[in-house]
Amino acid sequence: MSISPPEAPPYPTTPEDDRENEETSTSAYAEILSFQWCFGFNKDLPVLNLSINNTKKLFFVASQIGVLYDFANNRQQLLIGHRNNITCCCISNDKRWLCTGDSGRDCTIIIWDTITGLPNQTYFDVINGTGAVAFSNDAKYLATMSQQAPQ
Repeated sequence: MSISPPEAPPYPTTPEDDRENEETSTSAYAEILSFQWCFGFNKDLPVLNLSINNTKKLFFVASQIGVLYDFANNRQQLLIGHRNNITCCCISNDKRWLCTGDSGRDCTIIIWDTITGLPNQTYFDVINGTGAVAFSNDAKYLATMSQQAPQ
């Protein structure tokens, strides 16, 4: 009696095949996780007023996502970059810079540009997660406080 090995699954044979399969899976993944609108917010974090001059915006947190909401135009810009729930946030006095921090595995602190909605600076591997963040009056410095170490 002879035993034959199981048939090998089809694998790409060229680097071009690898790239095509990677692009297909990446685009499908992006389509699945394409956020459109946020309903609800984290009641434990503040809603920040970003309104200046003719701009009518506010910021709130929903789990791992920060939301810039333009209530004059009823539009949301979702700030996606955290792997864990956002635990703290603050805004600079000129309302240009927004800082968010999270806690958990692979925690980060992200400084966002409120005009573009893009991250300006990201700090990785914050020890024990972030408990609080605050900008100096001139927004040149950022003070952070880590959370208590688990005992």
